[in-house]
Amino acid sequence: MNALGLAYWFVTGAVLGLGLVEFAGLGLVLFPVGVILLVIGLAALRGREALAGIVGFGALPTAAFVYAIATFAQPCTLALGPWRPYGAALCHGNITVPHFYSYGAVVFGVITLVGLVMLIAAARASRRGSRTGTV
Repeated sequence: MNALGLAYWFVTGAVLGLGLVEFAGLGLVLFPVGVILLVIGLAALRGREALAGIVGFGALPTAAFVYAIATFAQPCTLALGPWRPYGAALCHGNITVPHFYSYGAVVFGVITLVGLVMLIAAARASRRGSRTGTV
């Protein structure tokens, strides 16, 4: 497998995935760019490396969802009351992480894992074929 092809397809999938998730904002730019990269890649770079696009399609949105969950505003704790340690985050009330973020992280995480399994299987098959002298 070609490393540049893997990187190209990973970036193409990542741009498409993030463009799909962030469609109302940054996705208005990213999604069309991803479609253009997809068309160019399908015309010029066919091969098993294209499976890296599935990995990228799931990996970057998963990372975005996990980051959003990890950095989401924490609810106030009643134990501290109005007194907070120096540098503590401002109190935002009883805000919880929307379920959409958790579901998105799981769905795109599964897409990433499926893509990884397919990519590893394709790499092993190509390595096995190169040992026997067949293509």
